[in-house]
Amino acid sequence: MKALLFDSWYDEYQGVICLLSLKDGILKKGDKIVAASSGKRYEVHTIGVMSPNPVAKDTLYAGQVGYVTLGMKNAKEARVGDTFFEEKRIGEPLPGFKPAKSMVFAGLFPGDPNEFEKLKDSIEKLILNDNSVSLQRENSDALGQGWRVGFLGMLHMDVFRQRLEEEYNASVIITAPTVTYKVTTRIGEELTIHSPAKFPDPGIIKDAYEPIVTGTIIIPKDYIGEIITLCQDRRGTQKEMTFLGDARVLLKYDLPLAEIVIDFYDVLKSITAGYASFDYEDAGMQLTKIVKVKRNPNLPEIQRPELRTLPPIIA
Repeated sequence: MKALLFDSWYDEYQGVICLLSLKDGILKKGDKIVAASSGKRYEVHTIGVMSPNPVAKDTLYAGQVGYVTLGMKNAKEARVGDTFFEEKRIGEPLPGFKPAKSMVFAGLFPGDPNEFEKLKDSIEKLILNDNSVSLQRENSDALGQGWRVGFLGMLHMDVFRQRLEEEYNASVIITAPTVTYKVTTRIGEELTIHSPAKFPDPGIIKDAYEPIVTGTIIIPKDYIGEIITLCQDRRGTQKEMTFLGDARVLLKYDLPLAEIVIDFYDVLKSITAGYASFDYEDAGMQLTKIVKVKRNPNLPEIQRPELRTLPPIIA
């Protein structure tokens, strides 16, 4: 038996419900199965098909799509793209599975500090159906208690914020997004940095690494020069330039993720009058020169007010 998990949702009475596409063999109620990615074992409690409403069945056969409940209590265990096997007959997983990886991080705080518990409940309910979000408690001197939240990208962050506001009537403050940096210290420690405030002093840093993405840009050929300039200004390295017929050009660039998470897409659309398309994928970490920008305490007080409104940044 081999089955692909391609969707899941959370039910407050049954726990996590998984939607499986059965590739080989049969799946019956009471079978014991194992997830290829985690090695965790489960027992099949209920089986059914959607037609379109749930209809209970005793067995699923190869080629069918159906829902199963496995006693999962945590939605993060249901990894989309994972393969399930019979407990005693584990084979080769289906290709293409990649665990969700947070790429963009931002601080999330309640608009009213008295609504912290309400926002906490709203976030916990929302991430039950979105296991790609990573969550870590954080305290800010200015904003109080909150969370450092990891998202797949900027669009994911915007959707998450809108769902909190529209579905749960929550008032939230989201700080400027940052990315994950890795630092090797002079004594051999490896640090993962999600927040600029936690970036170490230059004296203890041996090497610093930043995330790189491979961006694919398709534009009308009239804008080639301006887009190349934009990518070079954002520390991009050109990998490919291909003409698609007489009117369009495909550009591939390696770009630091920090350079595109704020306004790169907006600037790209503005330059090309809305005709550009942009997509990117993770390309690993790259050695970089980076330090934390600090305020100069010797500056006269009159020069400092405009700095107080700026979020901490890594440059």
